[in-house]
Amino acid sequence: MANIPLWNQSHLPCPATSAQKLSAQFQGIMNTFLEDLSGKPQKLMDFMSLMTSEVVLLTRFLYKLRAVFAHDKSYKVLKQIQKMVQKLLKTNLVSDLTSFQEQHVVSVKTVNAIFVAPKPKYEYIQVRLQGIVRLLAQILCLSQHYGTIMIQKMQLGHFISIVVISMSFVSRIWALSLHTMYFLIKLFSSISSISHAEGLIPNSTVNFLSEGYIIPLSLEDWLKSDDTLIDIHPLLKKRQERVRTSKKPNIWQSIKIEDDEREYLFQLKELVDTASLSGTEENNDDLQESKVEVLVLDKLKSMNNADIGELLTREPTLPVAKSRKRKLTKKNKGNKFGN
Repeated sequence: MANIPLWNQSHLPCPATSAQKLSAQFQGIMNTFLEDLSGKPQKLMDFMSLMTSEVVLLTRFLYKLRAVFAHDKSYKVLKQIQKMVQKLLKTNLVSDLTSFQEQHVVSVKTVNAIFVAPKPKYEYIQVRLQGIVRLLAQILCLSQHYGTIMIQKMQLGHFISIVVISMSFVSRIWALSLHTMYFLIKLFSSISSISHAEGLIPNSTVNFLSEGYIIPLSLEDWLKSDDTLIDIHPLLKKRQERVRTSKKPNIWQSIKIEDDEREYLFQLKELVDTASLSGTEENNDDLQESKVEVLVLDKLKSMNNADIGELLTREPTLPVAKSRKRKLTKKNKGNKFGN
């Protein structure tokens, strides 16, 4: 246990600490943090319940495949995904997050008094999040590796129905793991910003972290530094926040065009602008256009009522065999002489 890092320990003891009073100057920051933290345990519980239902279906599917594909490489990878998801469900992070939230109390008797958890409790919850995010990253890597194996089988045309069903199971687990990982990374950054603020969180005599253990400031950078997780490095790029503005983006400046075609595009832009401006004028001319349409309809009715003569119909011609053609020609010649 001494050589295993804290984030990789399945049964990590929680430090025994008591809540301490927060200074008045940091109460506004703590109130916003607690409001953001209020719905996080319930969301995490929903994620875990969905993952539980998926692993139950995956277990039944693996039981059906065991008799035929027990020694297949894809079966072994799928079995490994099942074990890692079951390990994730045994972490019981929801109870740790709930106890961490309950240790922050707003006092009713004392006006403007907030009691918060000390620093070791913040360090404990950050280490727990660090280990679970690492486990989710491993599930993502295995799911993508399983997808590459199944695509090769699909190209060969072997067991396509089994390949499609198994990839549907793994794709849902991959999507849930990715969403949960993003959720926990965001939660870790908010807890880390509060924990590293000077004078905000009170210290304690209890020492939770071992000597030389450093909690990373960003889990994304920590995961990118691991070469074993190179398959999910593109997924760890920071998502840029979209700025919502009322103005529409100018698409003409974003397109890369050559100098010869630039003049034609400017002419097209002028045509679009004039068409949008003339839209209001066209609304005023709706009455005149309706009158013209009525006159055209009257002319069409008069043309339909006029006598245009008898219609000529032609019988469809079908390809006739040579022997049949000879008989028909002889018959026609006989009819001509007879007439």
